[in-house]
Amino acid sequence: LEIGRRPRLTIAPCDAAALLDDLRVSLQLQSAQRGVTLSVEAEPGLRPVAADRDALYRCLLNLALNAL
Repeated sequence: LEIGRRPRLTIAPCDAAALLDDLRVSLQLQSAQRGVTLSVEAEPGLRPVAADRDALYRCLLNLALNAL
């Protein structure tokens, strides 16, 4: 954790459906322990989003862990 400094973002095309599926896999154990089933439903052929994949993943992981 870098305090007082903003990390440099690397913006690139990001496959949002794949990112969410990676997140689902990462949270599988924690969610199962709490009796929660996670799934990802994405429309086929979604266009990539412009994002820093790692930063977006960390943000969504934090939100999901807080929700569990």
